[in-house]
Amino acid sequence: MDDVPADGPGSEAPSRDVPASHRADEEAPLVLGTAIDEVRTLAASIGGRLEPVPLVGDGGPAWPWAAHLDAWRRATAAGPQAATVVVAVWLPGHAQQPVVELGPAAWVAAAEEPLAAWTAALACAAARCAGDGTIVAVVERPLAVDGGGWGPASAVAQGVEALVRSCARAVGPRSIRVNGVTTPARLPGDPEVAPPALDWYPGTVGDQVAATVRLLTSPDAAALTGTVVDVDAGRGHR
Repeated sequence: MDDVPADGPGSEAPSRDVPASHRADEEAPLVLGTAIDEVRTLAASIGGRLEPVPLVGDGGPAWPWAAHLDAWRRATAAGPQAATVVVAVWLPGHAQQPVVELGPAAWVAAAEEPLAAWTAALACAAARCAGDGTIVAVVERPLAVDGGGWGPASAVAQGVEALVRSCARAVGPRSIRVNGVTTPARLPGDPEVAPPALDWYPGTVGDQVAATVRLLTSPDAAALTGTVVDVDAGRGHR
């Protein structure tokens, strides 16, 4: 995140003149996410507009995904700013498999490529978020009690949490808050193993997840940055 420009110590308040193409759209949150149904539901639930993040593995193992992702990042970072930016780089689905059975190529496709897309998307969010704005990263995270077979998803979630805190420090001088939301909505375990505190487990993107995003982007959350909220009905207990 260090390569994202920040306002210098002598810069003026966020209301300074900026090019028209970079002025914040106060009306609709910008959602940088993969174009799958769950992310579309999230965007619709918060009244946002979706700009798709490429699925880096779409072109097969020989496809130069890193170069494609870098070109997307450069083009997307130059777009108009928004007061609120939500990032949700979700895969179309997950396959539960013990990590010891994953070969190097399968691990790269399931963990390293998605985390690279997350890194690019959060860098774009930092560039596209206006001063005094908010960024929220929404990531899928299996709970520790249900973690067997979800190694790649767990690794990506842990990586995104670290990126959220790094990004929060990088853009803090611009008075931008960066927080995260985790959800097991598509990675549920057996609630009988560890009963949730609330009966809506595992929750849905359009209800509990969207409500938490709205909370974190509201003035009521002005004191929070670098924080990750687990929307898991209390099963995570961390």
